[in-house]
Formats: sequence, C-alpha cells, structure tokens
Amino acid sequence: MTSSSSLGSTRIIMEFNFDRDINGAARDVQAAINAAQSLLPSGMPGRPTYRKANPSDSPIMILTLTSDTYSQGELYDFASTQLAQTIAQIDGVGDVDVGGSSLPAVRVDLNPQALFNQGVVAGRRAHGD
Repeated sequence: MTSSSSLGSTRIIMEFNFDRDINGAARDVQAAINAAQSLLPSGMPGRPTYRKANPSDSPIMILTLTSDTYSQGELYDFASTQLAQTIAQIDGVGDVDVGGSSLPAVRVDLNPQALFNQGVVAGRRAHGD
C-alpha cells in the first residue's frame, strides 16, 4: 500500500496478491471506507471513492493543454479540478493523472528603485522585518 496527498486530494494505492479475488478485495475496500467514514473530516465535498485498476496497464491517451490566454497554473488548476474528474467518471477509465506543472504559487517581482525610494531594503522584507 502506498499513498500520496496534494491540496484537496489523497490517493491510496493498494496492490493485492495475484491469487486474491479482485471483486472480493473491492468489497473489502468499500467496507473499510464505510467503517472509516465517521473518522473523516466533516467538510469533505463528497464521500471517498475507489476504482479497480491494473497497474501494468499503459496509458492509452495523453492530453496536452496549451493556451495563449491562460497561465500554466490556471491550466493545471483546470486540468486537476475539472478535466481529470470528468474523465475519471467515464465508464472504463481506470486512472487519471495530471502532471507537467505544480500547484499555483505567488511570485512577487520587486522594483528595487521604488523600494529604495521608500527606504525599504528588499532582503529585510523577505524576512518579514
């Protein structure tokens, strides 16, 4: 069993022995999710879900998003919050991964001359002084 988390999402991957009945394993996973429901945060937008997937399956489709209008962060946000969830709901889709970027971040470009004119030292601002 392995897990990974990102903002608003946690993924737990369970691999079973080859001789394990996958449908029985799915029932056990659903029972465990039901049993843990009261331990999960109350503000979750939905109940946890699971999917059966074969880890040896290769991707059959890779999508690339580009835009002259939206930033890379906006595209990543759209892909991870809307597009991936919609594709994951299609019958027969085993897994959807979003990659190639990271969560949006804030970048501050300082104007050294304007800071100097105000008597502010940029290095001191970075440390919260």
